[in-house]
Amino acid sequence: MSTVYEILKELEATPSSNEKLAIMERYKNSSTLKRCFELAYSPTINFFIKKIPDGWQHNDRMNTQWEGVFSQLMSLANREFTGHQAKELLVSMLNQIDCNIAEIVTRIIRKDMKCGVGKTIINKVWKGLIVVPPRQGAASMNEKTLAKISKCKNLAIEKKSDGSYANSVISGSVNMMSRNGNPLEIEHLAIHLNLGMFDGFALEGELVYDLTKATRQEGNGRITQIVRNTADEETKDGVMYQVWDCIDLAYYGNKSKYPVSNEIRCAKLKEMYDKYLQRCMEEMVEPKIILIDRWERVTMEEAHVIFEDLVKEGYEGAILKDMDAGWVDNGKPSTCVKLKRKDPADLIVVGMEEGKGKATGMMGMVLLESSDGLIKVGCGSGFSDEQRIHYWNNDPTGSIFETKYDSVTQDKKTLQKSLFLPIFVCERFDKDVADSYQDILDKVVIK
Repeated sequence: MSTVYEILKELEATPSSNEKLAIMERYKNSSTLKRCFELAYSPTINFFIKKIPDGWQHNDRMNTQWEGVFSQLMSLANREFTGHQAKELLVSMLNQIDCNIAEIVTRIIRKDMKCGVGKTIINKVWKGLIVVPPRQGAASMNEKTLAKISKCKNLAIEKKSDGSYANSVISGSVNMMSRNGNPLEIEHLAIHLNLGMFDGFALEGELVYDLTKATRQEGNGRITQIVRNTADEETKDGVMYQVWDCIDLAYYGNKSKYPVSNEIRCAKLKEMYDKYLQRCMEEMVEPKIILIDRWERVTMEEAHVIFEDLVKEGYEGAILKDMDAGWVDNGKPSTCVKLKRKDPADLIVVGMEEGKGKATGMMGMVLLESSDGLIKVGCGSGFSDEQRIHYWNNDPTGSIFETKYDSVTQDKKTLQKSLFLPIFVCERFDKDVADSYQDILDKVVIK
C-alpha cells in the first residue's frame, strides 16, 4: 500500500486531470488520504497560521502515527492553542514526525496539497467531502419570476453591488469563505466580525472596496487579488464587508432552511450592526462592515423607480425580495429576483460560425459590428433552432440584427470594445444601417 506521500508524488507527476482522477480512485479506500484532503480543502477548517514557522528540522527516522498528527492539527483548528503557543505546537510536531509526513502537514496548513487536485476531483472521489458554503442567491429577471414575486404582499428592494460574494461563520472565531468555498483571510475584517455582536450567526454579503482609496473599477481588480490570495496587506486594508442577511448557525448548513422571515432577519442584523457601530465609535476606529442599502414595503412601481435610480448611479442593478420568506440554501429561490437592465443595440452581421454538438449543421453564432466598427461581438443566444437553420441556409451577412445586452466592455490589451452577454431579439428588416458606438451609448437610457 502506497503512503500518502507516494500518492501525492504520483499525482504531481502527471498534468492530466483524467489521470489524476484515476489515481485518486485507485486509492479512494485510504481513510488517511481522505482525511488529509479534507483537512487541506474543507472551507470550514482553518488552522490560523499564515506562515510555517522556522526552527524545525526534518526527521527521516521517526515512526509517525497519523492519528496523533490529525489530533494535533484539530487542536489548532479548534483554537485550543493560539498565537505563539500555536506556532510552538506546530514546530514541536514537525520536529517529532517523519520528514515526508512533515511535508504533508505543511501543505495541509497552507491549504494546498500541491498536486493539481482540487475540490472538483476530490468530490468525484468522495462525494460531498468538500462542501460548498450554503448560500441563498437570486433568480434571474424574466416575465415568470417578476410575475410571481409581484404577488407578494411585502416587498423589499436592495442595491446589487458589484463586489465578490463572501459568507462569514462567526462562532468564537471567524471563518470567511468565497462563493466556491475558498477561505478568505482578511485579518481586519475577522477582527471586526469577532467583536461579539455577530457571534452565533452566519452573515451573507460581498467584499467591496473603499471608494475613497480606489475607483470602482480599480477596487474590483483589488478584490479579485484578495479572493485569489495574491493581495498584499496594504491592498487588503481597503476592503470592506457589505452584508445583507444573517442566519442562526443552528440552521446554517447545506440544503438547510431557516424558517425566519427576511424582515425579522434584517431587523436582527440591524440590531447587531447598531451595536457594532457603537463599539467602533467608542474605540474611534473606522467601521469595516456596512449594511447594504435597502428599501422596505415597496410596490413594484416604487421598486422599479429605485432600480432605475441605482442604474443611473452606475450600479449593476437591484435585488427584489419577499420580506415574508425564510432563508434557504438555494442558488436561485423565487423569493429573491435580480433586477438587471438590458440595453438595445442594432448591429450589422459581418459573418457567422457553424454550431457545435447538437447545433452542427446550423448557425451557432453570428459576428456583429457597429456601423463604425468600434463594437465587435459574437452573439449565439436568443435564436430558435428554426432560426439557426434558416440563417445557416440563408447567409444573413449585411442584415441588421437587434440585440439586447448587459454592458459595454473593453479588452484591456487590444482596447477593442464589445458587448457583455448579447442576446438576439429579431432581424430589423426596416433598417439597413447599424447603430454607431455613440448611438449605442445614447440608447443607454432608463426605460
